[in-house]
Amino acid sequence: MEPGACEPQSWGPPRAPWWCLPNWLGLDSPSVALAWTWAAGRAVGRELPLRIGLGFFLFVWSIYLADRLIDVARCPDWSEVPGRLRFGRRHRIWFQVALALCLLATGTLAVGLPGEILSRVLLVAPGVLVYFGLFVAPVLVRRKLPGKEFAIGLYCTFPVWVAFGWDGRFGFMLPLYALLIALNCLVIASREREMDGRIDPGAATAWWAGLDRQLPGFALGLAVVSLVLALVTASLFLGAVTVGAMALFTLHQRAQRISSERVRALADLGLLLPLLGTSPWLV
Repeated sequence: MEPGACEPQSWGPPRAPWWCLPNWLGLDSPSVALAWTWAAGRAVGRELPLRIGLGFFLFVWSIYLADRLIDVARCPDWSEVPGRLRFGRRHRIWFQVALALCLLATGTLAVGLPGEILSRVLLVAPGVLVYFGLFVAPVLVRRKLPGKEFAIGLYCTFPVWVAFGWDGRFGFMLPLYALLIALNCLVIASREREMDGRIDPGAATAWWAGLDRQLPGFALGLAVVSLVLALVTASLFLGAVTVGAMALFTLHQRAQRISSERVRALADLGLLLPLLGTSPWLV
């Protein structure tokens, strides 16, 4: 590689619509995780305390801030990168400050939590380090493990268990919710196939050769199973999973006609809109 070839051609401010900023700042994922955790509690008649919800939001945000900083630090080719990475590199110091404040605030909010909740937090927290060591910055293995998207889906279910403990109804809800989060990540990975080939060889398109053509079947299968269970159990939560899966199916069908930044924004919007449509949860 020629000297300087890994540097971006221009460090001018990345231009993008305002709706890219939640993703560039890493705010979209904690918003989705918090919304679904709250909805899961309402589905079983439990309320998510404000303090715990804020702690979850900040902790999940810290994970995504750290992930962005690692992506910026390890990016092998700056000749053509998405706006979120250029934004992350330009404002790296502020990302570091936000990460430190998030961790400090999360630790402060954890002080005085009920013992049963704190014990579940302590059981889950080491899993974050395992996630980074296996799927983001491989220190536990020689190279990134495949399946990061499904790992994200699994980890998104942990706040539900931490906040509310176990409820038998979660046996149907959480696995389908985890698959919905994985579907969200896979739709984005499918759209960013070419980009990931240059900057993230561990992405889904590297280990799932038939992703583009098989993803619609995955989305429809998830929608059908969720719909059947929603009707059988009269679960609005599973109804929201059904709507989310269909929204992501539709987005995947049109993704190649849309910019990758727009696909990211719409994919997360597709996870939030079903919750807004289930008005009984909002009463």
